[in-house]
Amino acid sequence: MTQPSSKVPAAVAGLVAAGLLTTGVVHGVRAADSTAGPDWLLVMLWPVFAAFVLVAYLAWRALPGRPIRQGTLPTEIPAGLLPPRREATVTTDDLDDPTAIAMLHYNVRLTDLAEHERRRRR
Repeated sequence: MTQPSSKVPAAVAGLVAAGLLTTGVVHGVRAADSTAGPDWLLVMLWPVFAAFVLVAYLAWRALPGRPIRQGTLPTEIPAGLLPPRREATVTTDDLDDPTAIAMLHYNVRLTDLAEHERRRRR
């Protein structure tokens, strides 16, 4: 996937920014006519939105134009990135609890499936 032509997004970003600025002007005119007085904080919010759109567009333009190839992203977490797992311990008290026994069987099954998947990928 490559970066699309920059002409269309520039026009879209410009139109969105102009629309946001226009909304701010309209809101300011309406707020100035109201009896409660203008809420300038709300009026100035629209130009902030317009600036955000323009900054986001410029940041998008600064992205490199390299195509994204399938299979270049990592599919596994690198070793040592996460803290080590603590080992599950089973006590004799757990053998009386049916939920603990079911969880133990479930964890053994997950371990077997993970090992099978590792062997299949080799």
